[in-house]
Amino acid sequence: MTSFSASSCQRTRAQRQTISINRTALARLVEPHEFIALESCDDEEGFPFWLAKAQGPATRYTGHAKTVDGVKFVNGGWYIKLQYYERFPPSSTDTFRLSPKVWTENAEGVIHRQVPVNVVPGRVTRSSTGIGHIVSLTEDTLATLGDCPSLG
Repeated sequence: MTSFSASSCQRTRAQRQTISINRTALARLVEPHEFIALESCDDEEGFPFWLAKAQGPATRYTGHAKTVDGVKFVNGGWYIKLQYYERFPPSSTDTFRLSPKVWTENAEGVIHRQVPVNVVPGRVTRSSTGIGHIVSLTEDTLATLGDCPSLG
């Protein structure tokens, strides 16, 4: 999965810089285990966001440029570790299941933090820790996340 980078859109340089600064600042405020939304750029179903649980706030990368799992790391860039919640079932618009893989994504993809979720009763497994593995979003939350400004 990849989220938008501010430099990958068709906006002016000043607009991209403003978006980058605002989204990175937002990602730096994220708390561990907080639900966040990321703008999707290649969702096959056309959904405008991806739901995730953050491992903590965004951190600055210091090192040589590299690409890991499709994410381009650049020296001085900000990145956030997270676990995605996949739509469950895949056609669902409001129910999500925690994916076990931890990803590191560009912090510019974060469009919303403190996303309110509802734990789906009876769908939590023994191996879960903290917040349940199956969650749902209300229509109001879905509308809010769908109305977030896009980079494109």
